[in-house]
Amino acid sequence: MKSDQSRAQETGILKTYAALITARRAKWLILVGWIVVLAAVSPLAGRLGDVVNNDAVTFLPEGAESSQVSVLQGEFANGDDLNAVIVYQREDGLTSADFEVVESDRRAIVEAFPEYPLTETVISDDGRALIFNMAFINDDDDAVVEDLDALRELIESDVEGLNVKVTGPAGFLRDLVSVFDGIDTTLLAATATVVTILLLLTYRSPFLWILPLLTVAFANQLANASAYGLVEIFGVTVNGQTQGILPILVFGAGTDYALLLIARYREELRVHEREHDAMRAALRSATPAILASSGTVVIGLLCLLFAQLNSNQSLGPVGAAGILGALVAMITLLPALLLIVGRRVFWPFVPQYGSAAATGRSVFGRIGEWVSGRPRPVWIGTALLLAVMALGVIGIDTKLTQAEQFRTQPDALVGQELIAQSFPAGAGQPTTVIVASDRTDEALTSVAAIPGVVEAFPAGVNDDGSLARLLVTMDAEPASAEAYDVIEGMRSALAEIDGAGALVGGPDAESLDVLNAVIRDAKLVIPLVFLVVLIILMLLL
Repeated sequence: MKSDQSRAQETGILKTYAALITARRAKWLILVGWIVVLAAVSPLAGRLGDVVNNDAVTFLPEGAESSQVSVLQGEFANGDDLNAVIVYQREDGLTSADFEVVESDRRAIVEAFPEYPLTETVISDDGRALIFNMAFINDDDDAVVEDLDALRELIESDVEGLNVKVTGPAGFLRDLVSVFDGIDTTLLAATATVVTILLLLTYRSPFLWILPLLTVAFANQLANASAYGLVEIFGVTVNGQTQGILPILVFGAGTDYALLLIARYREELRVHEREHDAMRAALRSATPAILASSGTVVIGLLCLLFAQLNSNQSLGPVGAAGILGALVAMITLLPALLLIVGRRVFWPFVPQYGSAAATGRSVFGRIGEWVSGRPRPVWIGTALLLAVMALGVIGIDTKLTQAEQFRTQPDALVGQELIAQSFPAGAGQPTTVIVASDRTDEALTSVAAIPGVVEAFPAGVNDDGSLARLLVTMDAEPASAEAYDVIEGMRSALAEIDGAGALVGGPDAESLDVLNAVIRDAKLVIPLVFLVVLIILMLLL
């Protein structure tokens, strides 16, 4: 238990803080201070999108085989090339007119993109489809996205019955960029809308909702600037996923703190004639709970630093910075705004000095009375209900196929499905194996013998000749359980070759490594968060 001295110190600090925030002129100084801060951090917040990195490595677990392969690819000639697979398909078989279209398109591609080489055309055995590759040698993802958009527009078919799609790693990169493109703006707008509706329903005031929303908007700018600083100063990697989650954390936490503070302030307005006195009492009452809540969330998020998956790991400090921004804004700027506007902001239900609270007559007031009269049956019944509902998590399946990772059907996915109808399903996204060059033949023999492997062939050695690269085509659907079995079979077989130092990478291997990292992180991070929260609650209570 806390000593009387420590409690007195905490009370003294809280009283001093509340007195400073609610001093007569403080509200204007706080508002001006926040405007100055906003002017200073907005340019930095606007640069966050410039440092967002959506490269595959940013989503991969650190040290995984696929991560190492992704890095080693740069040592090979054309190793960093990003292949686009162009597929032409007709359900009842390609016609001579279709082949003329293909040749015309190839000439147009060479003329439009002379720097990007094309492979020879490969026709499927059933005659329904053909494919060829285009290698994007530009390592600038933005340039690849622009060029791929131009490629899709260039070869768009208006021939009835002829399906033309661009898929492969470059195609999926473009479609993933589309997923994350503008995600922060979309989620910000959606979150702000939900928060606005929540505040309107809670306080039934046409004006009050503006103040928490304005405050959380300030906090969001501060959070984005902090995230930019983490990237520039500490080298934290921020990808589109983290960028999209950040405003949700800020708006969610900020609204939570705002609801708590405003509820206490409204209650105190009934017992204090002056708004400043009411806010001082509200801050002294609500701030400890807000600090405890935000502190728990911040420390919980920082537990993600122990995650193996890079995308989870980076979310920890970025999310913690967002929560701290929301905390600071809600216990400084929001009180100042409420004091500037005064109690009339609650119109039409303005809490008047000396009026009685409506708590006892409300639905939640009656629920509170009912619960307080029978605490033991309520907690036992609630615990049993939650336990039954929690049984649903047992059946959660995180092994999403490539198709299940998208809510819609992007062009790359449609193209991959067209390929799978006539070629081996993995033809558009081969697996990459890096092996010691003097063990190439043994590795090829070993890989070719694995069930599910259709073809394996060498694709060059690295700059100093010490490593060889093999490309492997599988017949399993990308990112499926069958593909993962083949990847694991390859890794097991190659591990038995002495001195090979073999590493298996590529899209399917990356998906498998991410899945394994997610499972590992869940077993470590979730219990760690529970333990940290338990300790914090024990210290607080």
